[in-house]
Amino acid sequence: MKEIQLLELLGDIYRRVFRAVAPMAQSEGLSMTEMLVVWKMHARECRRVKELVADIGLPPSTLTGILDRLTAAGWLAREADKEDRRAVVMRRTEKLDRFIRLLRQERTKSLEAAFRKLPRELVERLTADLTAVHDLLEAEEKSE
Repeated sequence: MKEIQLLELLGDIYRRVFRAVAPMAQSEGLSMTEMLVVWKMHARECRRVKELVADIGLPPSTLTGILDRLTAAGWLAREADKEDRRAVVMRRTEKLDRFIRLLRQERTKSLEAAFRKLPRELVERLTADLTAVHDLLEAEEKSE
């Protein structure tokens, strides 16, 4: 099945990119799981804990321990949700924002080197095709 092969390729690419940033994460004292949480947090200023659980796929108790460590180290701030007093919201800190800026610079350098070897049309088509797949999967997820 071609879909499975595609998923395996995407997974392998993801792992290779993630491994490339591992030394930066480790130099900051982050485990790869903590790095994943930091990466998921960078896109939005704040997120509910239950959203992170669903997005990352870790058990709530495991994620709570990670969030405790990231909060203690200054990567995240924990706040009560203004809309639901029972819920907890995690907020990015300036430390996290600075790290993500540096990480993106490093990642961009390594990815540009790899993509520079491909024809521009191929990169543009790949971007458009993967965006279309992403949008279809997202729409399907929302309709469930």
